[in-house]
Amino acid sequence: MDVPLKYFGTDGIRGRVGEPPITVDFILKLGWAIGTVLAAKNGKRVLIGKDTRISGYMMESALQAGLASAGMKILSGRPHAYFCHCLSHPNP
Repeated sequence: MDVPLKYFGTDGIRGRVGEPPITVDFILKLGWAIGTVLAAKNGKRVLIGKDTRISGYMMESALQAGLASAGMKILSGRPHAYFCHCLSHPNP
C-alpha cells in the first residue's frame, strides 16, 4: 500500500469519517500494515483504545480486521474522552 506521508501528522491521521483518508477501507489496510510491521518486530498483541465519538466503533472494527489479518491478537479498551492509539507487546 502506497500511503503518502501527508496523512501522518503530529496528531495522527486527521479528517472527516467517510472521506479519504478516514474510510473503512483505508483503516483496514492501515491495520494490516501496522500488524505486519509489529509482527516482524515480534509484536503479538495490540491494545486498541478509542475516544467517545460514535465513529470510533466503526474505525475500531476496521482496524481490528486489518490487525487480525496480519496475525495479531487484539485487546480493546473501553472508550475514553481523550485517548485513541494502539500499543503493542511482544509476549503472546
